[in-house]
Amino acid sequence: MDKFYTVSTMMIVFSMIIMLISVRYNIGLTKRRRYASAILFGLIIIGVLCEWSGIMLDGKSSSLIPLHLFVKTVELSTAPFTVQI
Repeated sequence: MDKFYTVSTMMIVFSMIIMLISVRYNIGLTKRRRYASAILFGLIIIGVLCEWSGIMLDGKSSSLIPLHLFVKTVELSTAPFTVQI
């Protein structure tokens, strides 16, 4: 299950990187729209990687609990920003 989830996460991250590159070189978008889209895709990447990290840290050593809490906090904090843009 972990391997499948890792591959799925990698596919999402790579697709967001492709979208970042596409938006960056799109001359049809205004500068403001390109900037907002780049931030949005960046936040999606951060959220997905934090979700993956949280799942991988689940059930690990108790010394990793603060890291797990930090990762989950960042993950849940990025979601409202993606709605605002």
